Amino acid sequence: MTMTAMKVPDFDDDDVAPVAKILLGVGGLVWLLLRKDSFTASNYVTLAGATLVILLALPGMVRTLRKWRVRPFQVFVHRLRGYAAIKTGFSWPAFFLSGLWLLWMRLWRQTAAFWAVTIALRVVEIAVETAPDPVVQLAAQAVMVAAWLGLTLVPGVRGNRWRAQRLAARGYRLVGTIHASTPQAAIQEAAAGHLDEAVRVQP
Repeated sequence: MTMTAMKVPDFDDDDVAPVAKILLGVGGLVWLLLRKDSFTASNYVTLAGATLVILLALPGMVRTLRKWRVRPFQVFVHRLRGYAAIKTGFSWPAFFLSGLWLLWMRLWRQTAAFWAVTIALRVVEIAVETAPDPVVQLAAQAVMVAAWLGLTLVPGVRGNRWRAQRLAARGYRLVGTIHASTPQAAIQEAAAGHLDEAVRVQP
């Protein structure tokens, strides 16, 4: 019998503190905006302080948000290389970074295809810009915008699946899907033998 369990993260003072600092800094900025008609030198000090508080608290805020976001990870194991975990579903880094992300993940075929299509679209885009008819130009530009969006959507939708396929090709075996906040947390759960709390894949 198999089941899926969602691991609820434990929060402590270190997790709450950055959230409180962000709220404090934002509150200071809002207060300054409300007093913009009577801005004085002391307000500049408050502005600098509020901005500094927000910037210093951002890394902790990111850690807290990542801890809160429990997501499903596919966990793989290799007899020599150990464990690897890949988040299932849409990949936002792949969507925003696209070709660079594909290159960083060593997805060579997908990288080559992405840049080939990018170059082709750029050539078409240059040709469209020199079209004499403004109506044709506008319609072609709308199509190009859709094409560029589609080009970045494909890595976002398929990226994590491509990574899983690459691991399988390198000899990794899928052991299960674990709900965790980070890949490292998912690997720790798998290494500790907690696959009874996940979707176990029979060897």
